Amino acid sequence: MPIAYVLINTNQGKEKNCLSKIKKNQNITAINLVYRFYDLIAIVKTSNVQELNNSLKKIRNNKNVLSTETMTVIKY
Repeated sequence: MPIAYVLINTNQGKEKNCLSKIKKNQNITAINLVYRFYDLIAIVKTSNVQELNNSLKKIRNNKNVLSTETMTVIKY
């Protein structure tokens, strides 16, 4: 099960709008507003890598998302 933490930078003042739209994605298990360089952090859990890629594309296609940093979980 692929899991990723996604740090999201949004347009100023659009954080809550982005949060509500991204939260609708069924693969988002948690999303929170945070302070510092990034505005949001989301946890994405999917059943396969292709589904993870599709979920990340949906986040990045949001018109108020400026940039993302994705960290995938590695299991040993």
